[in-house]
Amino acid sequence: IEPGVTTRTVSLIDLFPTFASLAGLDAPADLEGRDITPILHDPDTPWDHPARVFFQEDHNEAVIDEDFRYIHYSNGDEELYDRRADPHDWDNLARDPAHADTLERYRAKRWFPQQTDSSARR
Repeated sequence: IEPGVTTRTVSLIDLFPTFASLAGLDAPADLEGRDITPILHDPDTPWDHPARVFFQEDHNEAVIDEDFRYIHYSNGDEELYDRRADPHDWDNLARDPAHADTLERYRAKRWFPQQTDSSARR
């Protein structure tokens, strides 16, 4: 595999299925991570799999891709950042009516969009 740089967003949970694939092994089907071998071979390959982060203790989560970072807090607060225009996450767009459609799109990408109590998240 040639060295390269990509703008695709991946997560640490993607490492195990990727290493298994590179070793010629089948990863367990119930893994949450994805094999990122296609990105290793072609850094510009289409990739519609955002990174998701869940903080179990306080039930906050984030969805991150090349375009936006969306954060949902257990108290219902939200943050939305345009990663291309605002790489330092200074301008929270969650309350901007011009980004209402984007906010809805990222809400739908959450791991646990319907559940609010911690027992339902396991």
